[in-house]
Amino acid sequence: AVADRREELGQQLHRAEALRRVASDIGNHLDLDGILSGLVDHSMVLFEADRAAVFLRHPDGHAVADISRGLSAAYLGSVRDLPDRSLPAAAIAAGRPLFANDYREDPRGQDVRAAVVQEGFDTVCAAPLLDGREALGFIEIHHDRPHPWTADELRTLAALAAQASVAIRTAQDFERMETWAAQ
Repeated sequence: AVADRREELGQQLHRAEALRRVASDIGNHLDLDGILSGLVDHSMVLFEADRAAVFLRHPDGHAVADISRGLSAAYLGSVRDLPDRSLPAAAIAAGRPLFANDYREDPRGQDVRAAVVQEGFDTVCAAPLLDGREALGFIEIHHDRPHPWTADELRTLAALAAQASVAIRTAQDFERMETWAAQ
């Protein structure tokens, strides 16, 4: 029991240090693609994921994954309209990361079930990217085999999503200022 607790504390310290480095890396970019690419890559390493994507909401309401790893265009398209019965929609409504093992059978994924079956992953975790109450988008992290997310992992992902949200909003504001200055 003591050894297990010691190992758990070691993992928590490792995640906290990794999160600090990731936040610093993401925050050093002003270009949106660099931020999103870093977020996807770091998430895959930090959570030992098989696939990941960052979806940003566009003015028309669609959620578009400009950066993804290991996910098909068909799956990315199925999430584009942010279906009501999908884990990302539930995570945005809850304002926190949510996960599902055996997602193809989870009622929160019924609107994307066919795409999930075709994609072949088991577990998905979705975290909202929020600026205050405004949803900028969400990140999805996928595992091909069952991955029961721990409370510590969910807290780490929530912190990562919060840091990423600030970096994304800053990059978007910077892009708008550059556009205005060019005009």
